[in-house]
Amino acid sequence: MEPRVLLKAPQVVRVLLTEVNTNLGLASIWRIYRAIQVRGPEILQKKALTGRDYFAGNSRYRDVSPEEWLRVLDDVT
Repeated sequence: MEPRVLLKAPQVVRVLLTEVNTNLGLASIWRIYRAIQVRGPEILQKKALTGRDYFAGNSRYRDVSPEEWLRVLDDVT
């Protein structure tokens, strides 16, 4: 593992734990990171999620329905 990855890892973990509401665990996130590192970023697909935007303080969030998540996951897999 490269030193720059080790330096950024705590920042990524902090953001994931404090700003992202997900059922992915750190092990799953690490596997996704490793897949991108090994196979390259071209394996990623970008899809727009529809949902309701809302603000809490200076942060913008999007509430996405479980059905929308399933649709997008079905599109990219």
